Amino acid sequence: MQNITSILLAILGAVCSATGSVIQKSGSPWMGWKGKKDKRFLKYFFIWVGGFYLFNLAIIPNGLASKVLPPYIISSVSGLGVPFIILLSFFFLREKIYSSDIVYSFIIAAAIFVMCIVQKSSDILYINKIAIYILLILPIFIVLPAFFKKTGPKMKTILFSSYSGITAGLAIVLMNVAVKECGSSVSLYLHSPYLYLWIGIGVLSQVAVQFAYKSGDMILIGPIQNSFTILYPAVCSFFIFNTPLYIAQMIAMVFIIFSCIAILKKH
Repeated sequence: MQNITSILLAILGAVCSATGSVIQKSGSPWMGWKGKKDKRFLKYFFIWVGGFYLFNLAIIPNGLASKVLPPYIISSVSGLGVPFIILLSFFFLREKIYSSDIVYSFIIAAAIFVMCIVQKSSDILYINKIAIYILLILPIFIVLPAFFKKTGPKMKTILFSSYSGITAGLAIVLMNVAVKECGSSVSLYLHSPYLYLWIGIGVLSQVAVQFAYKSGDMILIGPIQNSFTILYPAVCSFFIFNTPLYIAQMIAMVFIIFSCIAILKKH
């Protein structure tokens, strides 16, 4: 029963993140606005702010889910954000949708279902703190080429989306570590370095995706961001918690990432 409730909470978190992302994208014209700061500017700005708050509201259900689920399950459930992004981008951003998008969305949902039913409850007995800091530093090398002059707009979108996805996945892992170390104690959270690392990483993820919004479509950004949000926590869980992945879960994860990439290639 605890697992089912936690999975439903993770799904709610995925819906909040996906909807918030699309709303932010629709309000992104406020960035780099060259005209007067008129009603249109304010309209876009407040739409973006609304999307920002909705995106970050996902921390509440995801935090509650972290008490039971490992981070790679929560991040895999976030793959449901891809179908939501596609659907919402079609209706609200007027971005093109293909029949294959629907097929791959169903594959993502089925693969997430497999990952969830295979998962068994397990206690985390060990946290490798050195691995946390190494895994925090590595993504910097992915985003660096985005700041080179020769890097084109599409490649910048890919790099910023990748970095945003990795740091979003890291945020889930850091939240998971904080929940497991601090439990329900507010004072322990306030004295935990993981709370402040989570805030910093969350800000970097948001900044990176704003750069991606400026140079690419939501349907291009979403699959890349979600693929790395799914993949990186699995890598982190192995090195930080020494958490094993079941074969069925590894296969399901491959299907999720393959489907996300297939959607990307189509667009």
